[in-house]
Amino acid sequence: MGGRIQKATMQFGKISQLEGDETKRTIYPIDLVLFGIDNELELEKPLYITDIVLGYKAVGESSAMLLGTQIIPTYKIEISGLKNPIYVNAYTNKRIE
Repeated sequence: MGGRIQKATMQFGKISQLEGDETKRTIYPIDLVLFGIDNELELEKPLYITDIVLGYKAVGESSAMLLGTQIIPTYKIEISGLKNPIYVNAYTNKRIE
C-alpha cells in the first residue's frame, strides 16, 4: 500500500478576533518577529532559518478535537539546530510554548 493515505486528521476552527477584542487587528511583520526571537534563543550565532509559514494555530490546543476552537494567526519558524519549530502569535509577537 505504498504512497496511499491511510489516516487523516482534520480539525475545524473559527477564525476570529481574540475574545473581547472588537477592533480589527493587524499582524506583526516577519522582520520584527525574527528580531524578537533572535535575542531569546540561546543558539550559536548566526541562526539559519530553514522555513517560515504563516498559518493558524488553535488557542489552548489539546489532544481533544473540538468544533469551534478559536484559532489565531501564527508564524511557524524552523531553525537549523532546533528539534522543534518555534510558534509566534502574529497578533502579539509573543512566542507560543
